[in-house]
Amino acid sequence: MLAGLILLYYHLLTLATNYIFEPILGITFDSENEGYEFYNMYSWEVGFGIKKATRVTNKKGFHTMRDMSCLCSGSEERSKYKTKKTGCKAMIQLLRSNNDGWYIPRSCTQLLRLLLYY
Repeated sequence: MLAGLILLYYHLLTLATNYIFEPILGITFDSENEGYEFYNMYSWEVGFGIKKATRVTNKKGFHTMRDMSCLCSGSEERSKYKTKKTGCKAMIQLLRSNNDGWYIPRSCTQLLRLLLYY
């Protein structure tokens, strides 16, 4: 048991990424929800919330693409009130593969956090 924990700790120290759930291009998922859960775990690890954004459906009614982005993405220029939208660019895109799975072809880990509300 102890040897397994030491091996796991060593493996975590030698990872090429900073986070355990880092979105890397080409990662595949069995469903869109599995991709959402993966990105949700990454966002929890980094410290931001996510939302499901753009979804593309083909002519047959199948979902073929889904963007998931930071809750602070976008901007509210017309509002005269404070908003949490800071223009954050953190996002992933999921595309459906030929075998009805999903994969990440594009991601952005540029997190824009303004300490306006803390």
